[in-house]
Amino acid sequence: MARLRELSQATGPTEAPSTGTRAPRSLEEATRHIENLETALERRTVIGQATGLVMERFGLSAEVAFEVLRRLSQEQNRKLHDIAAELVSDGHAEGL
Repeated sequence: MARLRELSQATGPTEAPSTGTRAPRSLEEATRHIENLETALERRTVIGQATGLVMERFGLSAEVAFEVLRRLSQEQNRKLHDIAAELVSDGHAEGL
């Protein structure tokens, strides 16, 4: 309990001691933060699905399949999520 008090005094009321990130100051800011997290989760899911397709199609490990998508993203100067969404929705993506 003393350590918790010490952390809260050291970091102040608007900073989370475990991560060092600032806590939302208002309901509006908290709502935006939640929406951003939901978007990130949705994008991560699509990228995971695309990684699975690449794994299955080319017989690759998860790490190598993700690297293929990442490199394709860099080479085409496109967001990885956009390539992943194209692959998941159309079954193919330019460059694969």
